[in-house]
Amino acid sequence: MADTTREQEQWVGIVGAAPLTKVKRKVPVDEPPAMAENKALAVIGKALDRADGVPKVTGKARYTFDVQLPGMLYGKCLSSEWPHAHIVSVDMKLETAQATANEITAKLGQGIGVAGTGISSCGPAVGLACNITDRASVRAMLDQVALAYGGFDSICVTAGVFWPSDTTGHIPDDKWAFTFGVNVTGSYIVGDEAFKTWKEQGLKGNLVLTTSANAAVAKKGSVAYDTSKAAANHLVRELAIELSPLVRVNGVAPATVVQGSAMFPRDRVIGSLAKYNIPYKDDEATESLVTKLAQFYADRTLTKAPITPADQAEAYFLLVSSRLSKTTGQVITVDGGLHEAFLR
Repeated sequence: MADTTREQEQWVGIVGAAPLTKVKRKVPVDEPPAMAENKALAVIGKALDRADGVPKVTGKARYTFDVQLPGMLYGKCLSSEWPHAHIVSVDMKLETAQATANEITAKLGQGIGVAGTGISSCGPAVGLACNITDRASVRAMLDQVALAYGGFDSICVTAGVFWPSDTTGHIPDDKWAFTFGVNVTGSYIVGDEAFKTWKEQGLKGNLVLTTSANAAVAKKGSVAYDTSKAAANHLVRELAIELSPLVRVNGVAPATVVQGSAMFPRDRVIGSLAKYNIPYKDDEATESLVTKLAQFYADRTLTKAPITPADQAEAYFLLVSSRLSKTTGQVITVDGGLHEAFLR
């Protein structure tokens, strides 16, 4: 039988451990020849310029992400810590709360296995009416939430009211009390009543109150509102201590939000435009007036961009999520960089 092997010299040993030795071995005739020493090679062990090196380092290289073609489709991955979370919309007016809940249900669907009438058929969202200045009303609302979903994990209090001073800077006593009742006492009642359920169930919870950049900025014409928001700032810290360690309590302090705010009806927008000597026409569209006022407030900030409800929502989400699970007793500002409100 013909010999199908051949002799070949090979280096044997462990590089760096001991000197290599050259030995002769028999290998199959079709085995590629052994690699030569690096000094005899043209590429291995040699410094060579990469063809794409300069474009990558200088940023001139184009990738798939850089290609923009007409009619392109884009995909985006969305994630949630609570993929099957239930949402309760609460408002003084039941129809307003239900409208929000209906919008959520229309988007997400009613869900599987939902039957019955009233609160038992709520699906992924429910709308409830509540007056946060009335403890009995708050208790009834929370009990309804527990009946629908077994309890509640996080509560974000966004209720607020602004009552302007008159031309002399005066505000009636009843309006002063009303402002503090909604902006301060209401938040306290919600936290106090919710804690009873959290404590009874032994479940951890999150409470987020809405304060304001005005809590740190004194100015004419809003004495009741500004002082109530300063009190709300400290309420965050006090409740964080009182409700610990079971509940985290934080606050969101936005600058003036005009877009989508029930606190800025057309007449108040016009009043603010007149107050700041911003030109407008009596028959000008409300949307145009709102845009003017929102941009005026934005121009006073470092980022020069209006604050929107969506901007606030991002802060609420962070505070109730596990991303800031070790944060409590803090107030996050969403004001576009209002330097007058910087901590002193």
